[in-house]
Amino acid sequence: MPDRYAPGDEARPAAARDIYVAMAFAKDRFHEVPPVSTLYALRLDHIEVDRNVQASIRPTRSGIVTEVEIGGEPVRILGVQLKSSCHGHSLNPVFDASRGDQTPYDSRFDCRNLLAQQHILENWIELKAAFGIQTIVLGDFNRRLNRLDESGLESDHFWLALNDGTPNALMLEKGPEGLDHVCWPNHPRRHEEHIDFILYDAALANDVFLGAPVKRSMRLFEDDPRYAGRDQQRLSDHCPVVMEIG
Repeated sequence: MPDRYAPGDEARPAAARDIYVAMAFAKDRFHEVPPVSTLYALRLDHIEVDRNVQASIRPTRSGIVTEVEIGGEPVRILGVQLKSSCHGHSLNPVFDASRGDQTPYDSRFDCRNLLAQQHILENWIELKAAFGIQTIVLGDFNRRLNRLDESGLESDHFWLALNDGTPNALMLEKGPEGLDHVCWPNHPRRHEEHIDFILYDAALANDVFLGAPVKRSMRLFEDDPRYAGRDQQRLSDHCPVVMEIG
């Protein structure tokens, strides 16, 4: 768990709890927990402005990094939960207001912080690559990285900036691809665009077998009558994303 977590936090009143990025390790594969550290750089002060134009400041979430070897090569796995509420808005540039009536966009603060996190994430990936360390980044990106333009070409600003082929022809792969057809399919207000992803250095596929990242359904819960008509109170609006490495 990141350093912000303290034992007993889960027993605090609901309004005082937080959500933490975490790593779990199967004991039959890892006899000891591998080295884990907190990536503090992703933790930014976020300005929240409510409908009454009252401002508050709360931090975004740190990342968590574990050090492993895959195919005998050093790999860093980074778990993230990036800033929400900028799923598809422009990041190049971030617009502060409507170009029509100049009404301020509530999302401008969210998008600025997400853009800052994109730069931090890109720096982290490229720095590791410079030292010969391949990377896997997984978690809730809160961003629709699979979006395409009218010509069918990738168009998401976050993904295009992150995967720009520099330096030294560094290329990334991501998944799951396409649209989400498996996560809570019976809930009418679900979103078809993926926001949970696994990204990885494409060179990693040269060393080991990598299965395509795929979304798994919450099949045991999807038809539970307790959630009927209560699509915003379901167990989660996320489902697991799985990638086989061998």
